[in-house]
Amino acid sequence: MRSQRACYFDDVIVNETTTTRGAVHTLALCIMSELDAIDEVNARFNAFAQIHHVPDAARRTFNIAFDDLLNNIVTYAYGGAPDQRIDVVIQ
Repeated sequence: MRSQRACYFDDVIVNETTTTRGAVHTLALCIMSELDAIDEVNARFNAFAQIHHVPDAARRTFNIAFDDLLNNIVTYAYGGAPDQRIDVVIQ
């Protein structure tokens, strides 16, 4: 049985909704507060970006931002505690 606090990489949600401005694509996943999980976020985002034709320069910029933001959350906000959940939603 899964804990309410735990999250798993198979808990990835990819969704498309339509608005008056067109389709909105969403990638939602969660990681536990471990530095190794940042690579998985980048890998999932890269696959999502490729499917939705995000330019390489923009994809690389997002990868740098994920590295920096998630590293800061894990290291400073959670003090390196590996048992904290981080939800990542990209639209």
